[in-house]
Amino acid sequence: LEQAAKYSSLLGEHFTETYRDRVTELLKSRDARLRAGIISAIPGNFYSDFRQSLLKALQDSAWEVRAAAVQCILDTGEREDIQQAARLLHDPVERVRLHSAQVFAEKAEREFFPKLEKLLNSKNEMLPVKLSLIDALGYSRQNGAVELLIKEIQKGGQLQEHALAALSRKKDASSITAILKSIKKTDPETKKLLVETLRNMPDSAESVLEARLYDSDSSLKEVTVEVLESIGTVEARIRHLNNRDSSVRREAAAFLLQLGTLSAYRGLIQAARDPDEEVRSFVIKALDRLDSAKGKSILDELLQDPERRVRAHTNWALERYRARRL
Repeated sequence: LEQAAKYSSLLGEHFTETYRDRVTELLKSRDARLRAGIISAIPGNFYSDFRQSLLKALQDSAWEVRAAAVQCILDTGEREDIQQAARLLHDPVERVRLHSAQVFAEKAEREFFPKLEKLLNSKNEMLPVKLSLIDALGYSRQNGAVELLIKEIQKGGQLQEHALAALSRKKDASSITAILKSIKKTDPETKKLLVETLRNMPDSAESVLEARLYDSDSSLKEVTVEVLESIGTVEARIRHLNNRDSSVRREAAAFLLQLGTLSAYRGLIQAARDPDEEVRSFVIKALDRLDSAKGKSILDELLQDPERRVRAHTNWALERYRARRL
């Protein structure tokens, strides 16, 4: 189908008038599969030429023609045309509903999401249609897709596993921010599932989470820190402090300082005798934060840490730090 679309585009570009006349003729064919194939291959720049034929195709007696028309209209159609195509979300043929749900979930603007939510909540809709919709939401670029998927996760039931799988594909910054906002306010069980979903995402998602630590918007820092600790990022960065490459140790130290939690400081304080001056400077900055009313509770815990090595490094670094301030 993709090759047919490319070939159709080339024909339209080089033989415009002939192409337009031939497509008009073929759309009158009695062969439903041929009409559906032609509609699927119409280039976007020819949409206005065949707009009336495409809108008419939404009411075609052949299900495959109606399904192809929905796809074409969602790809290049205007808002009012898409509104007409949305009627096929309730088409009497299951295959048309399945295809329409998939296309709308993946490509429609947020204003159409209430229709998709209504379909998901319908007790009369078939399971394959709902599964197709949920799967396609995983590819949508709209934040509303994340909200819909999380609602399905909160409901539990047979769609929950599929919603989690779809959500795990939402690794862009905007989607991860939406997930973090949900984690901040949702119930404990859903929170656990969402954190696990973030854990199972590829490294690119973890990079987005780390970048949020340096964001000016501090409203999500607390939940971001909590997630980073839950998915093992902090432990991994502490291990990086033993790397032979000083640039890796510097990056790890900077990250742990920015994190600012007990576990982060516990790891960072052990780099107090690092041979690299820049790494040691992060330890000094950490102590500067800890040697204050705000950081006193964390400092006290480090000084009473059950591991002797941590206590020793904390005392040694603290003495050096206070001596420098005299």
